Amino acid sequence: MKSKFFHRFTILAIAMFMMLAGQSVAAQERPVDCSGICALAWSPADEHLLGAVDEFGLWLYDVNEDNSAPQFFPRETSTSL
Repeated sequence: MKSKFFHRFTILAIAMFMMLAGQSVAAQERPVDCSGICALAWSPADEHLLGAVDEFGLWLYDVNEDNSAPQFFPRETSTSL
């Protein structure tokens, strides 16, 4: 079992991606239509964790766990890490 550090690192890495993507879009000054999944990325620290970003926040999926529910982090929480 991986430590909590790897999960926190994964959440931080995906949150940083969300913040940088938001700044890039704001710099271009155009509206963003983020319906559905906006971004999808595998964890750089843990190869079985998949992060998906939608208009509401971050969803973290553990693909090794068959019956586990994804962890959800609202946009306000996930961008303030």
